[in-house]
Parts: sequence; structure tokens; C-alpha cells
Amino acid sequence: SEESVIDYYLDTLKKYNVKKDEIELEITERENNNTSINNVLHELCQKFNVSIDDFGTHSSSLSMLSEKNIKTIKIDRGFIIDESKEGRKILSSMIKLANDHGFKRSH
Repeated sequence: SEESVIDYYLDTLKKYNVKKDEIELEITERENNNTSINNVLHELCQKFNVSIDDFGTHSSSLSMLSEKNIKTIKIDRGFIIDESKEGRKILSSMIKLANDHGFKRSH
């Protein structure tokens, strides 16, 4: 039978004697309407520490934050370099959101 992505990761960690808490999987945020991919992403978030890269660039950002193992949000560079008044407000709100929910943040 075909091994799932989740099983593959778990088997690899076991093979090399690495604990799940010692790694963080990075998911690059992209627009995605595929149910099977969303199910795998949901399961990954339940079993592993996960960071979201390119945070804020697509609509899934906020819904992904409710997953219990999201540890880090990596704010998209576009928000960092936007020097407009509105851009600064958005970045400030994203940082506040990260702080309020205990997420690490990077860019």
C-alpha cells in the first residue's frame, strides 16, 4: 500500500531518532482549493510543529492559525518593505496578532 506523507515523515524521524518537537515543518502559503491537500495540511498541523511562510499573501492565513501546532508565522517580505501608511498599519496588525497568540515571527 502507498505510504502517506505523514507516515513517511514519522518513519523518517523514528529511523534517525529525532523527536517531533525537535523539528518544524514549513508550509509556504499558496491559494489552494484542493480538499485532499487541505486534509494533509490539517493532519500535518496536528502532528508536527509548523511554520507558515509568506504569511498574509493568500486567504488561508487566518484559518491556518487555528491549527494547534502553528508555532511561527513568516511575514511576507512585501509587507516588510511596504512603507505606505496603510502598509505600516497592516504590518503592525500582523505583528500584534502574532504576539497576542504567542507565535514566533520572522521575515
